[in-house]
Amino acid sequence: MQEEMEEVEIGEGGDIAREARRFFPYDECRSYQASAVNAMHDALRQGRSVLLEAPTGWGKTAVALAASLSAADKMNLRVIYVCRTNQQIYTVLHELAKVRRRGADIKGLGLYGRHRLCIFPPVASVRDPAFYHACSAMKAAGRCPFHNVETKRFIDAAKITPWSCETLEEHRRIFQSKAFCPYEGLVMTLRNADIVVTTYSHVFNRFMRSLLLGRMNAYPTQVLLVVDEGHNVPRLPQTNSSTSLRLFARASKEAEECGFTDASLSLEKTYEKLMEMQVEEGEAILDEAAFAELKPADLYNMGRHVQEQKLFAGKVPASSLLTLADFLSTAMEKDVMLALTVAGERRFLEVTALDPSRITKPVFKDIYACVAMSGTLSPLEAYAKMTAMPDDTLALKVPYPFPPENLRVLLTKGVSTRLEERNAALYHKIYRLLNAIEPNAGAPFGAAAFFASHELLKQFIDFLSNYSFVTDFLGSSSLKLTWNDVFVEQQFMAVDEIHRLFMNFVDAASRGRALLLAVQGGRLAEGVDYIANTLQTIIIVGIPYAKPTPRISKMIKVYQELFSNGRLYAYVIPALWSALQAAGRGIRGPNDVCTIIFMDRRFAKLKQLIPTWLLSQMKTTHIDRLEEALSRPLPTREQ
Repeated sequence: MQEEMEEVEIGEGGDIAREARRFFPYDECRSYQASAVNAMHDALRQGRSVLLEAPTGWGKTAVALAASLSAADKMNLRVIYVCRTNQQIYTVLHELAKVRRRGADIKGLGLYGRHRLCIFPPVASVRDPAFYHACSAMKAAGRCPFHNVETKRFIDAAKITPWSCETLEEHRRIFQSKAFCPYEGLVMTLRNADIVVTTYSHVFNRFMRSLLLGRMNAYPTQVLLVVDEGHNVPRLPQTNSSTSLRLFARASKEAEECGFTDASLSLEKTYEKLMEMQVEEGEAILDEAAFAELKPADLYNMGRHVQEQKLFAGKVPASSLLTLADFLSTAMEKDVMLALTVAGERRFLEVTALDPSRITKPVFKDIYACVAMSGTLSPLEAYAKMTAMPDDTLALKVPYPFPPENLRVLLTKGVSTRLEERNAALYHKIYRLLNAIEPNAGAPFGAAAFFASHELLKQFIDFLSNYSFVTDFLGSSSLKLTWNDVFVEQQFMAVDEIHRLFMNFVDAASRGRALLLAVQGGRLAEGVDYIANTLQTIIIVGIPYAKPTPRISKMIKVYQELFSNGRLYAYVIPALWSALQAAGRGIRGPNDVCTIIFMDRRFAKLKQLIPTWLLSQMKTTHIDRLEEALSRPLPTREQ
């Protein structure tokens, strides 16, 4: 890695180069977009990778598509565009549709997971990750009515091309009408696609990457990769694989039912030992000795036998033994760490890769070039080191591009959410701030307070509810938020519950005055768009530093050996990125207005790590003068 990576702050100037213009989705460019497209296009033509840090709502997707598609067109490359979630795939496909409507002949499609596309109800109802083994067994046994060789030949001959589809449902309908598996139908079209939009796992999982490239009929050197929400990539090794301990109990029962008595007893013994293990600080590091009596290969063979028995009985061939065999195989790999995590009554096993570049380096080393982009990548050199991006990577920074009066960023002194400073005085300051926003809010108006952890949020809610304690502190028998509607994220909410909470909040904020209380790093704080400027005030309550668990301590030690500043890379930067992602939810376009309040004096020590587009709008104020600062309202949503 070079001692100092080239970093360039984008300036205004000119129009998009002619060769890239036809791939830009819009007639007009926003500030800095033309310069960014041209700089990225030139770098990619030279085979240089690009880091792009740009404000939320600026239009990174449009810029990346124009630059990557034009470079790919000139250099005879294929583009793979990866997102964190399936919902984000839709956004990219929507932009691609606009590119096509402008006359560019682009063949692009969204590639979703096999489970998401499954149209055979008995198998589709099987939960991940058992689904994939069940699906394979059903196909091999000829039990899936949508896996039909003759239909496959017909579809191949008909050359069905789903290039105009913008959602998973549209993809599914095309092939469902032919009574053919939508996933296999999409796979058949990959070899003709100019751009494939999919999720991280299809590229950063070694096995799935090999399958994808094979189906695209492309070598890695023929691929230009675009990584959206790139701040998530260094986290991938930290969420490599996880499972509930209940999997051991299910596998034990399954083994017993199939006559594998010894294996059942070993699984039950391991389950009981892990359930009874004393865990301090919510986490314990395990070694292979914890599973000395379990062999993944033996579990796998037993799981295949379970599948055969279920198929013979006319049942769906799902197997907990196979799922457990997969997990233990991952847990026993080199350079990984296995932790037992306790959260309330729940216990999980989590596998973490110790080197963050272990997953990314093989990708960036072999492909032609990469674009990694986000609103929060600073410090850019640290990001490049953690992900092992090429030495000649070009780092581009985009200034704040919208009217300066539309964004107000306040950093508060005189308050901290450190554990030793969490008391009634702190919670009362949060309460007063939330109610200080409401009187100045017209309608419609939405605000959110993103807390550093579920624990801190719960402590605040308990403070509001504990009237006797509040009476001692305030001399009042009640303490209520004055908002019309208040929505609270709960720990362990299911995905559909989170989505319902999000939609209800957006609806309420679009009609009246609504407040959301959620957690930094959660689903409501990253990767979701609060449409129609429904978040006009955001409070970042504390910095989401990880608890000093044994796993974090080990990660800091490993990162110290890798990067010479373990605490910065393993502890500080991940927390700051989570806070900044939550802060960026309010500005999604040039007409949006938002006040962002960083409610913790410790943010002042991290200012040199905050992106320039956000730092340029930041002012410091004392917590006692914050209400006065908020009394000067920003332009209204309509303005």
